[in-house]
Amino acid sequence: MKKCSVCGSNNGKVLTFKGEDYYCWKHYAHMRLHGRILNRTKYTPNEIIEYPEHAEIVLYTSDGIERGRALVDISDLSLVRGRKWYMRTSGDSGRAYVYTAGEGHHKVSLHTLILGAIDGYVVDHRDGDGLNNRRSNLRHLTLNANLLNRRRMLPKSGRIGVKWRADRNRWVASIITKGRYTQKHFFTFSEACAWREVMEKQYVGITASELGN
Repeated sequence: MKKCSVCGSNNGKVLTFKGEDYYCWKHYAHMRLHGRILNRTKYTPNEIIEYPEHAEIVLYTSDGIERGRALVDISDLSLVRGRKWYMRTSGDSGRAYVYTAGEGHHKVSLHTLILGAIDGYVVDHRDGDGLNNRRSNLRHLTLNANLLNRRRMLPKSGRIGVKWRADRNRWVASIITKGRYTQKHFFTFSEACAWREVMEKQYVGITASELGN
């Protein structure tokens, strides 16, 4: 009886590739599409490594190369098992997020699956790391408040919305609210930061410093 030369299976159709070894349908597809047997494909389930209080979901590229690891609480493993997770990097912020295919082929984000969705709010990562999806790192914020927590987009000044303008020899503080851009010039960095904080409180209801940024 013909058997797959890779896994030894004789269930289903067993085919020969280029008149040489025999393969089950799965490994035949590997040889036909890639010319070799892959350790992982985009359909292979994610590895989940468990620790006492948290777990790591190993994320791979479609070629089977490890790309990153997502952290979740042990108590949330029942939510993440049985799904194929992958990582996507947001071009505007450099943040990495974890997604899976959901019902109707819609993407389901890991952080929203864990914390749940609330109308008018988004799920924010406190430390700015989209791979850290432990509940202690997640919170619901308005979109504008979430935009304040863009740690990887901080300017050289270290304060979001504040930068040095060498051509003006001034510090410039700016904010965008409801599509309107507002800015003001200051002689000192502290004055620029103070104005920006007042604007955040007025238009967003919370400041970047209160968010821990």
